[in-house]
Amino acid sequence: MMRTTFQQFGLTARSNGGLCCRRQAAVIGFCLAALCAARPAYTGEACVPPPNETCDGAFVFTTSDLPYSVTAPLGCVNNVIDKPYFDVFYRYDCTVTAEHFIDMCDSAGDAFLRIYTEGCGWADGEELAVADDECPGSPPNADPQLIILLEAGQSYWFELGPWRPDPPWAPPLNSPYNFNVSLLDQPPADPCDGVGLDMVLVGNPGNAADATGRGAIDRLYRVGTFEVTNPDYVEFLNAVAKDDPNGLFNQNMEDSDRGGILRAGSPGTFTYFTKEHFSNKPVNWIGWPDCARYCNWLHNGKPAGTQDASTTETGAYDMTLPNDQIVRQQGARWYLPTHDEWYKAAYHDPIDPGADGGGTPDYWNYPTRSDTLPTKAQDDAVGDVTNPGPNVANYDKGANWNGENGNVTTVGGTTSVGPWGTFDMGGNINEWTETPDTPIPPNPPDQPEALPTRSIRGSDFASPGILMSTPEGFALALNMVAEAANIGYRVAAELCQGDFDGDNDIDDDDFAAFEPCFTGPDGGPLDALCAPGDFDGDGDIDCEDWEQLVAAWTGAGDPPSFAPCKGCPADFNGDGSVGAFDLAIVLGSWGPCEGCPTDFNDDGVVDAFDLAILLGSWGPCS
Repeated sequence: MMRTTFQQFGLTARSNGGLCCRRQAAVIGFCLAALCAARPAYTGEACVPPPNETCDGAFVFTTSDLPYSVTAPLGCVNNVIDKPYFDVFYRYDCTVTAEHFIDMCDSAGDAFLRIYTEGCGWADGEELAVADDECPGSPPNADPQLIILLEAGQSYWFELGPWRPDPPWAPPLNSPYNFNVSLLDQPPADPCDGVGLDMVLVGNPGNAADATGRGAIDRLYRVGTFEVTNPDYVEFLNAVAKDDPNGLFNQNMEDSDRGGILRAGSPGTFTYFTKEHFSNKPVNWIGWPDCARYCNWLHNGKPAGTQDASTTETGAYDMTLPNDQIVRQQGARWYLPTHDEWYKAAYHDPIDPGADGGGTPDYWNYPTRSDTLPTKAQDDAVGDVTNPGPNVANYDKGANWNGENGNVTTVGGTTSVGPWGTFDMGGNINEWTETPDTPIPPNPPDQPEALPTRSIRGSDFASPGILMSTPEGFALALNMVAEAANIGYRVAAELCQGDFDGDNDIDDDDFAAFEPCFTGPDGGPLDALCAPGDFDGDGDIDCEDWEQLVAAWTGAGDPPSFAPCKGCPADFNGDGSVGAFDLAIVLGSWGPCEGCPTDFNDDGVVDAFDLAILLGSWGPCS
């Protein structure tokens, strides 16, 4: 929790190593005035101007500081024509999309609050929200309170002050106010590890490849619904790239009119922001090692810290190895899709009879569930697609916003969906895959050694539409460290542990799948369909895994009982004792009974052996 008091003003605006009065703030790439810069003397009452009395001095806090609570003095002058008056300013750098609870309750006088995007105040920003008398109480002493959805990767400016400049609504200058910001609820967690990316299940395990030999996968897996966006990557950078030894940020992200990320500060204190109009665009200027480190970060649970083994250097990939030796590690949870995983997600459709890929059953020619070339996307001045439809893609320089002849557009903006629910697997931006390709031959003296490559798929905003289709010749081999405006990525992942059907919850359907996969201790080996039940990764599915399935339960009501993992498996009615009711259940299922819970020794018959087990458990369960 962040707590700032009146006494701290002039010394620090953040108590955990953030901005202080001798340091400069930076916002959206522009350096602001020092917080404690000299200010004009107040000529009226003896008022001490607080450091954040102007936009340039706005105090900065982020989602990691929440709940954020401030008691501080009002300003000395009116910085905006309309209310609030004697205002002070804050900038909030949001890193999670969630509803926020904001209030100024119990401030002196009648407080007022405005929230801006795109910049600070009316001169530079866009007003997002206004709050006035929502706190419990009645005017003239009521204060603002609101609940508002704020988006990851965006900065928001808060202007605080009295509702009126005159008594009785306005308190004396420098009177204290309260300012509190918190998350209304933590965003719902992905059952895997709380990553929270939008993923789709790719089903039909064991499918055949198409005529190119691509697309055969023998297990269920998940792939990103959308390409990784600028806010997704900004969250990553702000977590691990305050110093950036591995060059996760490319300066072209800021300098290019196709790039969507800004960086402020200096090594050790870098902060990253999403450019205006780029919050829903795919990140670009990304090399393969950047993508792999992002996947490691997801695999490790999105930690914050330096770029080391706990954050970016191990997990799904061992980044200490030479580039041409980096492979997916056993147990990887989040990763780049292989060429085949990407291909299946883009083109394979076992349901629609129209999917014949020009003669190949169950495959489309284009990743828009079509065998015909998609319509070229058109865009508006902010990169939103203006001609969405069932077979539309951003290619061949159809999108020209921001002064570019060909540019990225809003992810999912075409509304053309693939066979498993993905968007933009054709056009918009090329996507890295995990699969190595033919090395680039040496070219001495400038390039004395061969360069390792990885395959990219999907084509981009400038390429001809045919490159979106299935032929193997349209899979390009690219230098692993290449970074360009037309290169990005999407992630893939294993199913959540316990989520056998891949629907992002753990409920009765998953319990039904867990039961036949149960091996007991030292059982196995497990087939791919049972792998989601092996929570502890020891190669079997036993009662330790059952306990974790129960702990992860998100279904309605309580998890069903599972006799092999009950402390008292013969206590069928769950009353804590083995007695006549349980005996009646055993006798009622006497004889052949494959899979019955009363068949304690799993021999397919309820008989004297099972009766002996029940009688041996008679009485209160221990």
